[in-house]
Amino acid sequence: MARGYGVILVILGHLSEDLRLLHDLIYCFHIPLFFFLSGFVFSSGESFSGHLKKKARSLLLPYFILAMISFIVALCYKIALAEDIDLSYILRYLKEIILQQRKGPIWFLPCLFTVDILFYCLVRLTKNKLLPLSVISAVLTVTGIIYEIKVAHVLLWNSDMVLSVIIFFAAGYIIKESGKLYTDDIPKKTAVITFIFALIAMVILEQINYRIAPSGLNLFLIRYGNPFLTYPCAFFGITACISFSMLFKVPFIEHIGQNTFIYFALHQDLIPLTWPLQSVVYDIELTDIGKIIKGSHHFFILIVLLAALFMIETLFRHTRLAPILCPGKPYRPFFIKNKK
Repeated sequence: MARGYGVILVILGHLSEDLRLLHDLIYCFHIPLFFFLSGFVFSSGESFSGHLKKKARSLLLPYFILAMISFIVALCYKIALAEDIDLSYILRYLKEIILQQRKGPIWFLPCLFTVDILFYCLVRLTKNKLLPLSVISAVLTVTGIIYEIKVAHVLLWNSDMVLSVIIFFAAGYIIKESGKLYTDDIPKKTAVITFIFALIAMVILEQINYRIAPSGLNLFLIRYGNPFLTYPCAFFGITACISFSMLFKVPFIEHIGQNTFIYFALHQDLIPLTWPLQSVVYDIELTDIGKIIKGSHHFFILIVLLAALFMIETLFRHTRLAPILCPGKPYRPFFIKNKK
């Protein structure tokens, strides 16, 4: 469920650049959330070669397929705008896909692949002892932050980010292994209190960070703000999102969480199609109703995008790519009864 809310936050983050507070709050934890959740479901039971093949199939294969789909969409936009398409543009785009240095929303997948493989090695090295694993992960994270702040050079497959985010992946795994937090039997009252506390703490730390640092956490742009504030802020945001997902379980959002690839990867390709609709909203006169429409149009565009992405997912479910891009079960709205 939390993964589904995370995807919605990613999309909303790309739609709300004109709403600084909302945008900054989303960016301070939404990508760390995915690393945390990936660590939570991490398993090192198979051999290294078996684990490598499994992750290549579940992360890299979808990455290259979705990257080529985005490439085709980009070509379609150029054709629609009557822009020239030469061989150099095609080769440059394909090179960017192969090197993957912060290219499109799916930059996350190759980075996650590298984090997962590195963490597998750490688990084997420490013989799955949580204390040494925690210490090594923390040391690697500090090293990664120093590199990102001092060097700030994007490496192949975004591997420059691997060390700075491994603490989130490790935290998810360690919490799962300890078996003490984020279980389904947490009382609703506890979840409410945790959500409120974590949300307030996240907002306070984010605001303090912006007063003493030039920016907050933005992994894509290599911005870390004050790490002593941004990292606790990210963990509070993760806690708030997971607590919220325990309180509000929505079947369609859970479905998105089980089929993240299409929603995560293709939403930004569809955003330009909403620009005419957004321009209509911006032209609305500032009456009382107009202010309400302008203030909520981001969420309206979000709903439009989710509907469009769901239709795209439905189309892919009728192709041979379905097991790769749509690994979760198909979603059936409540008004459509399952056939017996």
